[in-house]
Amino acid sequence: MHSKTRQFTTRKATLGDMEFVKSCLIDSWSEHALNTPHLLNKDRLNAFESEDFYIKSIANDEGCFLIAEHDGKPVGLVVAYITKLSYFFIHPQSIYIDDIYVVDDFRRAGVAKILMDSVEEFAKAKGIRRLDNRVYSYNIPMQKLLTKLGYSSPFATWIKTI
Repeated sequence: MHSKTRQFTTRKATLGDMEFVKSCLIDSWSEHALNTPHLLNKDRLNAFESEDFYIKSIANDEGCFLIAEHDGKPVGLVVAYITKLSYFFIHPQSIYIDDIYVVDDFRRAGVAKILMDSVEEFAKAKGIRRLDNRVYSYNIPMQKLLTKLGYSSPFATWIKTI
């Protein structure tokens, strides 16, 4: 049961968070592979060495890699970075939210919203006015949260395996 009185904080990720990050990614990627077996291979995902990317993300001041905590324990993460857009877009840069993950016991307790709000604050501090996020079609709870937070989905990615 989720309590409305739970308190969450966010902080920058550190190298000491890598074990937590890896466990979150393996869980997330396993879910992706289960829901899209025509696109993703679970064994290959689990064998993928992602540590270098996340270590670089931690060191990158132009990115936003945050850990959400409850009582000093990590319960979620978000990884986002600045991307340059084509000149014809109204806003020439975007914050691309690459990964967001919340531990099962803390889902629908406000952790994802706090992480998204923190990314938004990061974007404002950088003078960036656009946030982009890719969400799998089966992830209805995240789609609902994004809609509630004011996001729209002006296009979709369509994939065909041949």
